[in-house]
Amino acid sequence: MRRWGLLPALTGALVVASGCHVLDESASCETTSDCGAGFVCNAEGKFCEKDTGPILLGHIAAKEGFEQVFLQQEQAMTLAIETVNANGGVLGRSLDRRWFDDRPVEAAEKVMQSLADARVVGIVGPTASNFALAIAPLVREKKIITISPAIAVGHMGGYEPPDDRWFLSTAGSPRAEAHGMALHARKAEEGAPACERVFVFASKTPYLEAYENAFTAGLSKLGGCVAGRIELPRAIPSSYTNMLDHMKKSGADCVLLSAFGSHYVPLLHDAGLRSDLSHVRFLAASNAHHDDFLDGARKDTDGAAKVLPRLVTGDFDGNHETAEAKWIKARYNERFGLPPEQELATNVMAAFDSAILIALAVERAGTATDRIAIRDALASIVALSPDHEVHGPQELALLLNASRRRRELGCGTTRHSVPCEIHYRGASSDLELDETGAARPNVVIYRASSAGFTRAAQFLRRDLEPLITAAGATSCR
Repeated sequence: MRRWGLLPALTGALVVASGCHVLDESASCETTSDCGAGFVCNAEGKFCEKDTGPILLGHIAAKEGFEQVFLQQEQAMTLAIETVNANGGVLGRSLDRRWFDDRPVEAAEKVMQSLADARVVGIVGPTASNFALAIAPLVREKKIITISPAIAVGHMGGYEPPDDRWFLSTAGSPRAEAHGMALHARKAEEGAPACERVFVFASKTPYLEAYENAFTAGLSKLGGCVAGRIELPRAIPSSYTNMLDHMKKSGADCVLLSAFGSHYVPLLHDAGLRSDLSHVRFLAASNAHHDDFLDGARKDTDGAAKVLPRLVTGDFDGNHETAEAKWIKARYNERFGLPPEQELATNVMAAFDSAILIALAVERAGTATDRIAIRDALASIVALSPDHEVHGPQELALLLNASRRRRELGCGTTRHSVPCEIHYRGASSDLELDETGAARPNVVIYRASSAGFTRAAQFLRRDLEPLITAAGATSCR
């Protein structure tokens, strides 16, 4: 968790960003880039004037090929922005967003420059691990707080010092997700024995590699072993028969799928055609936990559909029974015309919380232009100490008003005074972050079937903590 300490009361005075030089409304300009922080160029008069327009959030998310996830995040951000604006906006201004795709990874620098030019106060995203690692140094260079609802970049090589952290995540880490799957694998279920020997089908992305490493280390600490491994490239082979033969010869009783999701249905198709593999359990990373995979598998009635009852996938809990989760679930489903009891995808609550955290940080800092002040304000909001009052999204008006009044009146400890510090308890989790700046939500294991996904197990933070020290995989003899 961030140990940046508690901040003194801020005055809200305009702070000039490095490199900006025009502060005078009488100064001439051609574009807003000619004006200082907090000013825009009047298009007709060509002079700098105070910016009273919307405060912008950046949103980086893949769209093509991830239409369902993109729509969920877009709707979550719409709801967050509408909720903030319904409670007076931020610094007396409305909140809005600007979206950029996180494909291809080569566009990372261009995307970050565009967001910097747009003067966003913070970024929600990205969703792709390669893109997250590509922008991580640019986030620090341009000093724009970034909160991903999907990628815990600190667990994939993008480590930042706790006292100078710009990239956080409302998603849990691949380590936690993989440890939950390892715990489930080592338990017998529905007549199937616990996994002793696990064969791995893997692909190389930062997230999948982190997931595989954490799973195999956790499995080994729990007494299991790795029977073998095959790496799958992006290209889909014409057949997986030889690979499945290799898996069978290894004596594996379980298979871990930590690969590009495009392999899952055709691989399971070939496995479903074979009676000699009918005893094998399949464990899949969270990229199998979506309707596109399920639709493809259940349509393949001769192959993959036969394997579905033996497959589980894991994800972070987007539907836990806290007051915060129930509140966002009710409002999201009502806002977008969904059945009241429809479960939410994990990234819905995480994206909502990411946007709310940035809005609260700007209000707490009292400025939309001093990025260091915004970063430090965010650090205070995700910290938790005896000085912090804890409130969730259903009390957003209280959180925003407390920050406004704190700037105007200061804070104190008397009965009628403004709280000095506030902690935002999210809908996705309590947002007590780990040592890398990632959230620590509960992990849920889902069983697949032609009818959909159903919960098979849940692992709380205390269940996962004993595996944090797990290191290295044990190969089967």
